[in-house]
Amino acid sequence: EMFRPQPQQEPFFTDWSREYLLRGGNRSGKSTCAAVRFAAIACDIPITLRDGSKVNLRKPWQRGRKLRMWVIGFDNRHIGETIHRLCWQEGLFKVIRDKKTGRNRAFRQWEDDDARRESEVRKSPPLIPRQYVKPKSWDWENRKNREFKKVTIINPVTKEELADIYAYSSKADPKAGDPVDVIWIDEAIEYPQHYSEWQARLIDNRGCLFWSSWPAVDNDALQKLSEAAAAEAEAVDKGEKEKPLVRETVITLSGNDTLPKDVKEEALGMWRTPEERLARDKGEFVTGLLRMYPLYDPAVHQAIVPMEADRVCEILRESNGTPPPDWTRELILDPGTQHPGVLLCAIPPPQIGRGFIVYDEIYPGRADARQLAKFVKEHAGGYAFNRFIADGKAGKQQQMGYSSRVIDNYIEAFRHFGIACEQTGHSFVFGDTNVGARIGQLQSWMHIQPHGQPLLRIVRENCPKLCDQIRLCKKQFINKEVIDDRHAPGQEIDLLVCLEYWASSSPRYVAPPPGVGPHREYYNARLRQILRQRKANKLAKARGGGEIGPRYAI
Repeated sequence: EMFRPQPQQEPFFTDWSREYLLRGGNRSGKSTCAAVRFAAIACDIPITLRDGSKVNLRKPWQRGRKLRMWVIGFDNRHIGETIHRLCWQEGLFKVIRDKKTGRNRAFRQWEDDDARRESEVRKSPPLIPRQYVKPKSWDWENRKNREFKKVTIINPVTKEELADIYAYSSKADPKAGDPVDVIWIDEAIEYPQHYSEWQARLIDNRGCLFWSSWPAVDNDALQKLSEAAAAEAEAVDKGEKEKPLVRETVITLSGNDTLPKDVKEEALGMWRTPEERLARDKGEFVTGLLRMYPLYDPAVHQAIVPMEADRVCEILRESNGTPPPDWTRELILDPGTQHPGVLLCAIPPPQIGRGFIVYDEIYPGRADARQLAKFVKEHAGGYAFNRFIADGKAGKQQQMGYSSRVIDNYIEAFRHFGIACEQTGHSFVFGDTNVGARIGQLQSWMHIQPHGQPLLRIVRENCPKLCDQIRLCKKQFINKEVIDDRHAPGQEIDLLVCLEYWASSSPRYVAPPPGVGPHREYYNARLRQILRQRKANKLAKARGGGEIGPRYAI
């Protein structure tokens, strides 16, 4: 009842959505706002805005019943030292007695009248006072360190139970199966992939999730949530949606009026680089230093552009992204059953132009060698390939209980479907095992060449997954500091690795054999039919009979 949000914070309390990202810089007040919202829902107390209007943060379908609420901290220590302090300890913000009403309210140090009364300032009481906690309802993980697992919130007058609050560490496996009304995630999480499980908990009760965090660039779930909010806002602007399901509010340190001006200036002066100031003050994602391929730009490396470019672009635009029959085609495979991937690549003849074109991807999800080969058959279109390249580390592995290698399954599957290349038939050559060399070569392809185009060009409409993997791939780092120019572990980069193998394999133009094209299979089948008929006619004639079929000319 004493808290008053600042103008930059008010949208977080007035705009409702299923998922909400409250992103901000250091000391911008993001965790305070999230804690106030969480406590207001738990205690069923409205928030008072700066103009005096009140907002009930429980939605109509949440009123009059007991809620199940989760709070997710990075670990148990975060729950004890941060979450418990925010919600159940005094001093979250400063309060002063209002001259008109005689009641305590938030201290507004930026107003002259309040500034002159600074000696009267007191600490705010807890967001969730002791009388709102059901006696003996604390379930402690470590009572001494205030690390709790569950607590029940009640109405202090009627003793009606208002909410059960559960605290979980992001390092533990996500709790599954329970419908949840409200989930609050504070700051970083250990496993971004757990976010989808928390989303699923909201479905049954039409719940909401809000995440208060500094822009950690090592958190893919946070970045995807921010991107989803931007996409939802764009859809609303275009009239495609009435209300967004995902929202984002960004608050800044420099816009935090509760901090004195000299304190903010001193804090901003501590951060020397523009990138660090953007992150620490504005709450902006600064990924350039950690991105593996910062030169990659979807617009620059697009193979098909609407305006006039060069002959390579014109040909691909006219053929809707399919290279002509006289271009060299190569296939790169990342084997496996969890996330197998295939890139289809092409090299134009030198007289047309320089470039390495990725024109299609195959990323079916879980698939075995036979299933993937069938997809390749469908995508290949009857054209011949010059080379097959595969990840040697994965391909040389032996499956448990089998003597054959993983790559042998793909060789057999390609043979079964009649997929072959000119250099090795149904077999594969293994890619370069030097990770640094592969990455360096692909990075060199992304530079703009003297002719105005990069060497790497991607038919983006056909390769959305590859584009995402290039854009999101990060280097190995600890505490935001790069420790190795290699891929950070745990990323989904199967197609990107295929592209790196191709870049390091010294691809060059090799003219396809004559008669190669989308009708090659038909002509080969027709030829086999003619030869079988001739053989049958010859055998029938040798036995003294007539020909059993017409003569065919090859």
